[in-house]
Amino acid sequence: MKTIKQEVDLSVLPEEARKVIFDFYQFMVQRYVHPKLKKEVSDDKRKLLNKLLPKSVKRFTPLKRDEIYAR
Repeated sequence: MKTIKQEVDLSVLPEEARKVIFDFYQFMVQRYVHPKLKKEVSDDKRKLLNKLLPKSVKRFTPLKRDEIYAR
């Protein structure tokens, strides 16, 4: 059987599509990866999750009505 090594650029896809692909990837890992290799794969998953998940942002302070319309 031929081994295929190819990188996939997920950044070209919308966020929802990336989540679907990641979910499918997890399914394939559970189904096909040897238990000894799962630890290595879980480290890769963690890195991918850190890329995909939303980043923390500063706390939002709502503007007051007067501040919005002040010139």
